[in-house]
Amino acid sequence: MNFTGERFIPGEGGCQIAYEHLHRYYFALRWAKNNEVLDLACGNGYGAALLARHARRVWALDLDDDTIQGACKNWQRDNLTFLRGNATQLPFRSGSIDVVVTMEALEHIKDQEELLREISRVSSANGVVLISTPNKAAYSDARQYVNPFHTRELYPDEFVSLLKQHFRFVEIAGQQIRAGSLISSISCGSSSEVFLEKTAASNAEMTEPMYYLAVCSMSKLSEQMPSHSAFLDSTDGLIFEWKQEVIKLNEEIGRLGLWAKDLEAVISERDQVIRDLQARMDEERARMDEEIHQRDRTIQDLQDQLVQEVVSRDQAIRSLQQEMRTEIADRDQRIIDLLDLLHQKEKEFDDRGKWALALQAEVEHLNRIRRALLYRILSRLGLLPK
Repeated sequence: MNFTGERFIPGEGGCQIAYEHLHRYYFALRWAKNNEVLDLACGNGYGAALLARHARRVWALDLDDDTIQGACKNWQRDNLTFLRGNATQLPFRSGSIDVVVTMEALEHIKDQEELLREISRVSSANGVVLISTPNKAAYSDARQYVNPFHTRELYPDEFVSLLKQHFRFVEIAGQQIRAGSLISSISCGSSSEVFLEKTAASNAEMTEPMYYLAVCSMSKLSEQMPSHSAFLDSTDGLIFEWKQEVIKLNEEIGRLGLWAKDLEAVISERDQVIRDLQARMDEERARMDEEIHQRDRTIQDLQDQLVQEVVSRDQAIRSLQQEMRTEIADRDQRIIDLLDLLHQKEKEFDDRGKWALALQAEVEHLNRIRRALLYRILSRLGLLPK
């Protein structure tokens, strides 16, 4: 099986997840002794194998076929049977199971009501059911975490309410990883004792259990739930893991420090490059400003020249207009004089043919005068073709 964090595999995932999972099964041993036990959603099978050390018979059921095949290879005991099956359709007779253990399965089931009905159905009259599930307040809300494998997580009151719909007696315990100290007798001690310090936590949120473990039954429990249960690792595996993590963290901090120094040098070099580029940009900007200023002066000079040329041309046009008006007035006067002359000629000459010829000659003369005048105007305006 590939370790994903959802199915615990002994030897993988670190000590904390091992403590959480193993403690639950050790906790269940007090009810498993000499009984018919069902480990529901058994996963890798390590828990079923642990229960089989004390139980008369253990049935271990899981929905995944590859998981069941792996469990059969890894955990073989005469009183342990692995089955592939659906938790909401259990292949057992009603009232045939003394102890049902289902650890971290409820939150994966969509129809939780049907799951609990099936568990209640197969449980014997004096049977015991142990169910663990994450505390949504601590597991998800406090950490702002969403587990993609979970279908429905429960708050404590929801968990209790759901269980009491199917069992008369329900007792709840909280589970969490905690620090502590172990004093062990070098010689054989006569008894064991546990001290629980409730004021050691500096943060009230730390006391919220990460998981809840329920012990349920239709009749009063013959074996009561202990007030406290501790799972101690004399090898200090978790502390060792934490120390290794601290060493790795310190090494990473050292690498980051060196990287930061290198980065600081690179940044300093880049800052110098930026300053050089900024200086060059300032010089270029000053040069461009000077060029723009010179171009503006040139444009202003050209505009002044254009204004002067326009004024000169306007004056020339006005002068030509005045000359044209004078010449046109002279022409009109000559036309009047010619008309008077024509009137006189009409009286003097009876021969209309001669008069017409004279008139035609005079008109042609006038046309030549007009053409000459037009040529002069066009020449003065510079409009003659070159």
